[in-house]
This record gives sequence, structure tokens and C-alpha cells, in this order.
Amino acid sequence: MIIYELERVWKKKSYLCMLCIMIILQIFLLWYGSVYRNDGIALEEYKKINDCIMDMTEEEKEDYLRNLRDSWEGDTQWIDQLYGEYEKVNNYEAYIEDVTKRPEKIGQISIFSEKKSDAFSEKCIIKSAKDHMEMGKTKPKFIVSKGIEETLKFDFKDIFLMILTVFFATVITWEEKETNLWIVLRATNKGRFSYIISKLFALILNISIISGVQLFINYIWYGVNAGFTDLTLPIQSVASYMESNLQCSIMFMMLLVWIGKIIVAAITGMITMAIANRTKTDWVVWICSIMAIIFGIGIYYIVPLHSKYEVIKYASLGGIMNMQTLCGNYANLNLFKAPVNVRTFCVLFNVVLAILLFAINIIVFLFFYNGNIVEKKKGIFRKNLLENTPLSHEIYKIFVMNKAVYVVILFVIISGIIQCNTEYKMPAKEIYYRDFMLELEGNTNSSKDELIEKEQRKYDQAFLEIERIDTLMADGKIDTASGETMKNEYQMIVSYYPQFKKILHKYEIAKKENLSLLYDTGYKELFWQRNNCDNLLIELLLAAIAIILGFSKVMSMENERNTWMLLQTTYIGRKKIIRTKLILCSVTAIFMGVIGYSLRIRMLNKIYPIRKILYPLATVFENSGCGMSLIGLIVAQMIIHALIYMIIMLILQLISYKRQSTIEVYVLGVIIILIPLLLILAL
Repeated sequence: MIIYELERVWKKKSYLCMLCIMIILQIFLLWYGSVYRNDGIALEEYKKINDCIMDMTEEEKEDYLRNLRDSWEGDTQWIDQLYGEYEKVNNYEAYIEDVTKRPEKIGQISIFSEKKSDAFSEKCIIKSAKDHMEMGKTKPKFIVSKGIEETLKFDFKDIFLMILTVFFATVITWEEKETNLWIVLRATNKGRFSYIISKLFALILNISIISGVQLFINYIWYGVNAGFTDLTLPIQSVASYMESNLQCSIMFMMLLVWIGKIIVAAITGMITMAIANRTKTDWVVWICSIMAIIFGIGIYYIVPLHSKYEVIKYASLGGIMNMQTLCGNYANLNLFKAPVNVRTFCVLFNVVLAILLFAINIIVFLFFYNGNIVEKKKGIFRKNLLENTPLSHEIYKIFVMNKAVYVVILFVIISGIIQCNTEYKMPAKEIYYRDFMLELEGNTNSSKDELIEKEQRKYDQAFLEIERIDTLMADGKIDTASGETMKNEYQMIVSYYPQFKKILHKYEIAKKENLSLLYDTGYKELFWQRNNCDNLLIELLLAAIAIILGFSKVMSMENERNTWMLLQTTYIGRKKIIRTKLILCSVTAIFMGVIGYSLRIRMLNKIYPIRKILYPLATVFENSGCGMSLIGLIVAQMIIHALIYMIIMLILQLISYKRQSTIEVYVLGVIIILIPLLLILAL
């Protein structure tokens, strides 16, 4: 039965498509990370050094690195880092000696000897010495470890494994609900117990294979580009793993990292299966699974090190997902005033959690399984009021039966919260610019001319005073310290001069072109002239999630219930039903786009006043030859914004129309719409 469960998912085109896309994206990210590196050093440079020192003795490696540092043309910081790693590995014996003898040294220090014997710091030092006692037998050799470190680290690519696991777990659980096949299968000769056991083991086996493929691709890529290393060497040969108290090879550590990925993905998959076994709504499975992934990994990065909540940090999924850190470092937790190894705690906790979830899935399936996916027809509208016409019937199915109305409302609420909590920093110079421009706002006149002239005189006087003080300092009439103190006041004044020059430039153009003056920062923020598009991408990402969760079933629910054949024989017809669905979805997407854009205008207006919307475009954009007003550009941008939402919606509906299963629509929607947005935001 395990093979059957694997086959029926592996034979699905959507799963194979998702797997292929995952591999392609992984290779793309590997290539992108290799080309656009933060340190600016190509992996090929590490490979050259790796190939040169592979057969050298430790003394020869030292001489080679010393000579390389002197002969390298360009920034030698990365070579200095390599030499520092060599020294760290070469001094391993001294490091172990220091750790093992540290309790004796601390006992001689009065500040520690006066403390109670149960102090955590003292216990931790004693435990560390004990755990490293046998490490003197380890003989590491320096290697260029860039490839190994990159291969084993946790990054964005591992999220693909989690998404694929959620899909697999949903398919092997939800399909029986859609076809009512679970009733027959639960009554088979082998029984429901072996049935759920086979599903769980199929999940774990699938995870093991996919995570192994991911790790293998990473290893081959970095091996080819950064150089292969001897995997039989102890892990302490990697400088960043030198503090580890594990007596194992690099190959064994790769095995541990693989096991860590399996545990994390298995926990995620079993959470998904437990939810899918109980819930009657398919999108609840996805949203709960995604939230579990975000919470499990996010808490690891939110909780700081050495805090009182550090236990929660390492109990999270993010802890064991970073298995390379657990195995490559040494640290102890303060657990009830006793030092407990972080690696031991994290692995044991997550293994126990996995076993517990394994048992929970069995219990839920045997005694609390809910095979009903037909939801009670209740909501904020009455059924009999919404089923009198084809249009109202589709409104009911989309917004009430499929709960899309709640998703849209939730999107509006979350968008509002994000916009309200977005911080727009306004420096003092921008405040000066804002206040002055608001005072000059409108047509130019003589009183405003006087205001400009008065401000100019203030700056001219400040520059003259600075020049006078510099002359006094040059002539030796005052000392440097006194002179700088005297200049501080005037330098503070002239620091705002660039903003005044900007204002003066605008004022002169306004007089020349007979234009009105307007504070323009708010408009430039609104039209993406001053910052990057991260806020827009976050908004689109949120909208894409809402659209996928709320509208994936619009077309596919007719496929699942085989109602298309019936609908195309009716007076209204299949084409008109599809047209009605698309119109409703498009209108909703446009509404979401307008709401999102309106919220952004409202928040920007609080910080940078957006006024005089009937002024011509040239008031803000000097070289604009367009006769359009500012309100015209705002409306045009709002329409484009709404059209982007509508395009996302229509892409999803095309997927929904082509696929037979809503689960496949969710997955393909994530791959085609969500993941590209995530990649753009991440890169």
C-alpha cells in the first residue's frame, strides 16, 4: 500500500510539474547566488585555491596562503579570511586544551570560586570540558570549505521542500474525501489502521527522496564550482564547525543534515494530514499548513540568542532545519538551571514531536476522521435570496459556499493593518522642505518673493560667518578648537541649504512657466519615484495569497462535481456561466486593487500631504509635456494597479478551468503566481 500511495501522487502531472519547477528554481537560485555574491568573489576563485592545496601538507598550505596574500591583485580581505580559517584549524589542539583545562583555571579565579557550586556558568564550563575530553584524538586538516558550507546551510530553497510536502500530504488525504473512496478503503481486509500507516510511511519516504535529491544537487553544484573536498575528513576541518564536539566525518554530517530536513518536512506533512483529516474545507488545510511553516521557522529567527526564551528558539522547526549549525557548533541551554546540549535538546524534542504527530494522525483517522466536505450552506446571505438568478447563484457559490467573501474582508483588514504600521521616516531636512513648500504652496506673488529673499539672506550670512571664522583660524587669531565651536551654529544652518536650493529652483521655474507651487514628496512616493517597489511587491504577494485561497475553486468545483456537462445543456449554457464567473472574479480583483491603492494614498497623506490634486502634472514633474492633471495620473495608476490584480485573478481562473482537482489549482497557483513574487522580493 505504501507503493500505491506513492505511485498515485507521483503519476500526477501537477506533482511532476511542481517537482520539475522546484528543481529548476533550485538550480536558478544556485546560479544566481554564485554570480551575484555578497562578497564579490566568484566561486571559481575558491575552486582554484582548493585544487592547488588539495595534496599539500599543512605547512605548504600556510606558505601558499601567505604568498597568495602578497601576490593577489585587488581586495585581499577574502584571502585574509581564508588564512584566518587556516590558523583556526591549525590551532585545534590548543583550542581543545584550553576548553578541557578551563574548569581548573576558573577555579583559581576568586570571582568564580566565591560563587555557589550550582551556578549555571560554572556547570556549563565543566560540561563543555567533559564533552570535549575525547576530541584531542581528532586531527583536522585545513580545506577550502566554501562549497561544503553553502551545500549544508538552510536557505530559501528548503521552503520548496516544505511546499511539496504539504501538497503530497494533502493529496493522499483529501482525494478520498472528494471521491468518497475512503469509506471503501477503510473497510478493506487490511483495515483502516494499516491504511493510515501506509500513508504516513509513504509521506516520510517521499520526503526522504526529495530532500536527498535537493542535497545532492547542492553538493554537485558547489563541488563543480567551488571544488570537491575529501568527505572522510573530520568536520573540524571546516573552520566554522571547529567548535563541534562530534567525532564524525563531513560525510556523516551531511547525513545528519539530511535527517534534519526529513524530520522538519515530516512534522510539516503530518500537521497537514491531521488538519486535512478533520477539516471540511480544503483551503483551511493550506492556510493552516503555511502558518505552521511560517511560525515554525520564523520563531527561530525572532527569538534572540541567550534570552530566557532560547528554549523555544531551539524547539522550533527552524532549530533543527539549521542542523549544520547544531552539529557544527557547541552550545548549552539553561534548562531548569542545568546545562543541556542544544543539539541533543533540539533533536530529541523534534523527534518526540514527530512521533507524537505520527500517533495523533493514527488516532484522528481511526476515531475522529471527518470525510464530509459538503459544507453547511449558511453565511451572511440567505440562500433563497441568492439563487433566484444565474448571477445570484454564482455569487452564492463563490462568495458564500467557498467563503471568498471572508477572504476578501480579511485581505482588506490585513492590508489596512500593514499600511497603518508602515513607517515612513521623515528626516529633519525633509521636514524643513515640507514646511517651506507648504508655506509657498499656490501661485507665486510678492510676499513669497520676500520670503525667499529673506531665507537666502540667512544662508548668505551663515556662509560669510563661516568664511570669516576660517580666516581667523588661518591667521592664527583663534585656535582650531574655538573656531570649530564657533562654526557649529552656522554649519547647522547651512546644512539645510541643499533643500533650499531645491526650493529655489522650483520657485524660479514656477515663476518662469507661470505654474503653481506644490509640496511634491507625497506624489513622488505615490508614483514610486523616491523608493524601491518592496511595498508594492508585499501588497501583491498578500493579494496573490488571498486570491489563491478564495478563488481557486471557482472553476474547478464544476470539474470535481462533473457539472459542466449538465450546465452546457441548459438555456444559459456553459459559456455564459464561465463568463459570469469571470466577470464576478474580475470585479472582485479590481475592487481589491482599488482598496489596496486607496489605503496607500491614505497612509502617505498622513506623512506627506497629498493636496491640490487638480494641479497639472508639470507641478510635480518639471519636464512633463503631458497636459494631464495629478488626479488623472492617480486614476491611471489606480487602474493599472487594479488590472494587475485582475491579471493575477484571470491566470488563477485559467488554471482552475484546466485542472480537475482544487488541490492542484492551489499548488499550481503557488508555483506560477506566488513563488515568482517571492523570488523577486527575496532577490
